[in-house]
Amino acid sequence: MGGLYAFVYLDYYDSVKVLALERMQELTVSEKTFETPKGVDLEDTMKDAFGVVYDDPIKIKLWISKEHAKYVRSRKYAADQQITDNDDGSIIIEFSTSGWVEVKQWILSMGAHAKVLEPKEMTEEIKSECEAILNFHNA
Repeated sequence: MGGLYAFVYLDYYDSVKVLALERMQELTVSEKTFETPKGVDLEDTMKDAFGVVYDDPIKIKLWISKEHAKYVRSRKYAADQQITDNDDGSIIIEFSTSGWVEVKQWILSMGAHAKVLEPKEMTEEIKSECEAILNFHNA
C-alpha cells in the first residue's frame, strides 16, 4: 500500500502537480534543469491537503461512531480540526482540507461508522456510491 509521489511543474498547466511515480511508463533523462517557480511554497500548499492531492478547499463535518472514534482521534487531519464528544461515545469532527476524492474514499472506508453532516454535495456522492455498490452486488 502507498506510493511514491513527486511534485512537478508542468508547463502545460502552468502549475505544480502531484504525480504518482509508479504510474510513469517512460522516463527520459535530459540536461534540462528546474528551479522552483517564484511564489511556490510546497509546504504551505500541502498543509491543508488531506493526503497527497491538493485541490479546492472544503469544509467537512462528520459524525463518527463510538467504534471508530478512537481511530479518528488518533490522527490530526487539519490545523483547524475540532472534535465534539457525544454522550453515546460517538464524536463529531469538523475540519477544512482539500482532496475531495481522498476524503470521500476515507469516509467510505468507515462504512456505517461515519455519516457526512456537511457538505451536502459529499452526502449525495456517498449515497450515490453506496447505491452503485448495492446495485453491483445485487445484479
